[in-house]
Amino acid sequence: MYIYFMQKVHTYNNLTWIDIMNPTREEVMNIMAQYHLAPYIAEELLTPSPRPKVDVFEDCLFLVLHFPSTNDSKTTETPDEHEIDFIIGQEALITTHYHPIESIIEFEKMIEYSSIMDRDNLGTNGGFLFTHLVRTIYKNLDATIATFNNQLRNIETKIFSGEEQAMVSDLSSLNRRILDYRRSLRFQGITLAELERHATPILGRECEYLFNRLGAHYRELMNTLDSDKQLLEDLQKTNDMLLTTRTNNIMRIVGILAFILIPLSIGVDIIVAFEMMERYPMNAIIVLLSSIVVILIMIALFTKKRWL
Repeated sequence: MYIYFMQKVHTYNNLTWIDIMNPTREEVMNIMAQYHLAPYIAEELLTPSPRPKVDVFEDCLFLVLHFPSTNDSKTTETPDEHEIDFIIGQEALITTHYHPIESIIEFEKMIEYSSIMDRDNLGTNGGFLFTHLVRTIYKNLDATIATFNNQLRNIETKIFSGEEQAMVSDLSSLNRRILDYRRSLRFQGITLAELERHATPILGRECEYLFNRLGAHYRELMNTLDSDKQLLEDLQKTNDMLLTTRTNNIMRIVGILAFILIPLSIGVDIIVAFEMMERYPMNAIIVLLSSIVVILIMIALFTKKRWL
């Protein structure tokens, strides 16, 4: 079982990564004093932000990104998306968030492994750490999104195997997950593009390629989600058509049975009417005319509905 501490500090060569979960005001003030950060950043770290953003300062970049939760077994305490606040500087990367995030735990293990093995693959400033971390998150999202396509293929097979009624719930559930992912990521492309424009003066040109690759990875994620969304909508339409066809076939059978049984019942009424003719001629005529009208209405209705 992994024990998640609220604040962790990792150092590697001349780089420092500070990760804080549920930051307190005291922790934020200490970070502000240590790295001489603007007071505005303190308030941003302590309160959730509704949308991604980039703020540029003299010696650092402040960035807010939202990522969908990859946890399938969600509870009321597990959010649909995670917010991560980044402070990217020359010598440090600072991240804050409000819940444990599997990708950050994975990245922490990678940092520890690199430190132990003394592998010089983490770069020379906080921008390198940032891109490594976000790419780790994207790779985990890739794995989850790949399961969406597998589910769609499985649903497609079942739809054409006569299980269209059972697939209504599966389609709705998967549609919600895809919508959650697209909603979390939809503004991230603009934010990453803005980050790439402002990063060079602070982090140097050596980060340009990494930020460019990060943007390309994001676009691949969104293209895959858009493709899955389109396939899901096509499957929903197909499923609805098959359900409608099945319902129409059932109604056709019911109509045929009604067309057979109701005239039989009316025939009995007609026989009774003839027996009543001598004693109650007017009542008999009313019964006969009513029976004829009902039969004509049934023929017209069933013909219009194409149940015959």
